Amino acid sequence: NVIEPKIFGEIFNLSPVVVLLNISFWSLLWNLPGAILSVPLLFCSRIICLHLNHPYAHAMVLLMEGNIFEISIEEESSIRNQRKTWERFDSYFGNREHVEGQFYDKQTH
Repeated sequence: NVIEPKIFGEIFNLSPVVVLLNISFWSLLWNLPGAILSVPLLFCSRIICLHLNHPYAHAMVLLMEGNIFEISIEEESSIRNQRKTWERFDSYFGNREHVEGQFYDKQTH
């Protein structure tokens, strides 16, 4: 139980802790067949998450690899762009008032 997570973790680029937790979960659920199928299921889910274009899928891959706090350059620039968009939105609508479905400037209304 100690050697297998280390070996599979290095081969498949998975965290040994995640592999060990995965083996424990599936062996509790399905006993011996679960323990045997746990690493292939984890690896298949990693491959599926790698091909999905969703932030949660990317977070799951980082979790499986043991790089929870790693942020890529693309994600950092995406976060900056979202922040700039919200700042522009707030600067436009921040000094406006919403009354009965219409936006009015606070100074003129």
